[in-house]
Amino acid sequence: MARAMSLGGGAPRTGPAEAVPSGSASGAALSSQVPLIDGWKLRLAFAGVIVVFVVINAVLFREAGLQQGEDRLIVTNMLSSIQLVSRMADDIDDERILVAARTYATQPAGRERIEAKLAEVRQDFADAVRDYGPLATEPGEAETWERARSEIADAEGVIDRALALARSHQNDEARALLAANLGRFDALDRTVDELVRINDEAVDRVVAEAHAIGLVYRRYVLLLTLGGVILASAAAWRVIHGAHRNEELLRRLSRNMEERNRELDAFAGRVAHDLRGPLTSVTLAGAQLARGACDARVSEKFERGVSRMKSLIDDLLALARIDAEARGDECDAAVIADSVRQELEPRIQGEGGRLRVEVEDARVRCTEGLLVEALANLGDNAIKYRRPDVPLEVHLRGRSEDGVYLYAVTDNGIGMTRQDAEHVFEPFYRADRTRAVSGTGLGLAIVRRIVEAHGGSVLVDSEPGVGTTFTLRLPRAAVSKR
Repeated sequence: MARAMSLGGGAPRTGPAEAVPSGSASGAALSSQVPLIDGWKLRLAFAGVIVVFVVINAVLFREAGLQQGEDRLIVTNMLSSIQLVSRMADDIDDERILVAARTYATQPAGRERIEAKLAEVRQDFADAVRDYGPLATEPGEAETWERARSEIADAEGVIDRALALARSHQNDEARALLAANLGRFDALDRTVDELVRINDEAVDRVVAEAHAIGLVYRRYVLLLTLGGVILASAAAWRVIHGAHRNEELLRRLSRNMEERNRELDAFAGRVAHDLRGPLTSVTLAGAQLARGACDARVSEKFERGVSRMKSLIDDLLALARIDAEARGDECDAAVIADSVRQELEPRIQGEGGRLRVEVEDARVRCTEGLLVEALANLGDNAIKYRRPDVPLEVHLRGRSEDGVYLYAVTDNGIGMTRQDAEHVFEPFYRADRTRAVSGTGLGLAIVRRIVEAHGGSVLVDSEPGVGTTFTLRLPRAAVSKR
């Protein structure tokens, strides 16, 4: 099988046989690829990296600040708890010592000073108890505090009874009572030590957690910094890669322009050659008419030459106007297929053939009139290059695939060789065995120019004696959101 592909709007693909792209369409498509690196996009990318970096750092530092504030409050409460517990323990010891001293005081003035000091210590103890209660929140602390309060109440009861005995001058009994209850005071000291230990452990735990959280935050900052460096490096690589790609595209554009110039020279030569033939016929016919040879053959030759020149000029004008008419419009695939059916079906049926149309409904990015013209040209080729020994079969299919719409026109005509398929889209190209068929040699060049002008591509798949399939790949229109 012979295959040839013509591509437009993207980087050239390699294949068994690739048609040379049209000058204006492919040059414009290639040049449109050159500005790959837009300054505002780069600035936006770097600004995005900086904003993300700053925002994440701000969030991390905010969270770290909140955590530090919580830890600071917890540590402050723990230190306050330790201080208050120590104050209560000292106040109990001071009360016991003052009561014992009261039992030994003989002078009224000494007893008054001890009583005043005892009242001061008791007030401080009551303040410490009041302030400590709300702070007893650590695991096990509330239960220990309840036990301490019970032991405090017992110790206070002993001190109150001993003080009452001392005030009634029963000093020996007061001292004996205090001595008999030393175990109560020792138990209270142990409970107070346990409260201090609980708060010490809480402080150590908070400090350890703060240290661990600090490590986590430092790791986050390190990862964030590395991420920023990687993103910045990726952006820089993109810039360098884009610059290299731009250079390559510019080189390709330069080569493309050189090829286009050579093609234009060849195109001009072909136009001159193809116009020279009918013009010669017209000249000879005109000379014969001038000599008075007005027979039917001269008149027919004259009309045939003029008709061929008119067809050639019309096709050249059609080829030239395609880029101007390709406005990026959208059309309905089913409507296009129906228009092509109405144009081709009578002609195909007139040749004893059959036209089948199977298309999926979709919106296609192409000017309606130009797309109908392209498909009709392919149908016209199927009619002109049919095989005389079999009924003509033409099949028009349309379907969506990966964001593009595929039109395929298949016939069972004479087909073409691989070599012919490689040149079939070139203007004025005519295969040796088809030169006798009427035509200007511009039909498939017009098809390719229409497709490429709308950002698509055209592929031919053919086998001599079997038939040919032309496939048009066109961008699908975006689905409108309502």
